[in-house]
Amino acid sequence: MNKINKHITIILLLCLLFLSGCSKGPTPEAENDDSEIVLDGNIDSIKSGLQFAKQRVEEWRDTMHLNYINAGFYGKEQISSRMGRITYSFYEENVTNKFDADASVDIDMNSNSLVRFSSSYGTPKQLGGSEIILNTESWTIDINEAFDIAVAEMGVDTIDHYENPKVVLGCSESFWDFSLYAEPDAMFADFVITINPQSGIVTNVHDNREAGN
Repeated sequence: MNKINKHITIILLLCLLFLSGCSKGPTPEAENDDSEIVLDGNIDSIKSGLQFAKQRVEEWRDTMHLNYINAGFYGKEQISSRMGRITYSFYEENVTNKFDADASVDIDMNSNSLVRFSSSYGTPKQLGGSEIILNTESWTIDINEAFDIAVAEMGVDTIDHYENPKVVLGCSESFWDFSLYAEPDAMFADFVITINPQSGIVTNVHDNREAGN
């Protein structure tokens, strides 16, 4: 019996060591926080808001990585000032028990405030995240440069033809999509201009206006 008990104890210890090795840190409760936090800095670009987004997500879980960014500009005033709302998305695959962690941080450039934090857990890929780590160090452009490049491609008067347009910048590591919508609720973009963020070169242009008529 003693030998059997000894073997059981060893097996239990090995199981505990295995489980502790699988965990990448504490697993706090998922949360949604819409409180506004005024930031100590002028948020006038994607990169200037990134440090604050990282700080906020690390308060929830400090082992996650950035994997996507987008910025939305609603109406002519935000498009003209190029001051909208930036969403930083974070992800971590297989946190524990094959669960992934997902979090996002929203920053309002107009008020220099963090306006929303949300996080959750789900089975692998259920949250729609990716294990890809987004590296922003090689980017040579930011919001202003992306707007300048896209406007030069579309024509300087194009946005003026819309009454209440929306622009969305979708930022992956090797390409940015500048999408112009006729209105905030439009499902499909009239223009999608793909820009290489390392070189600032336009790699693709989709003018969907004729297809929509």
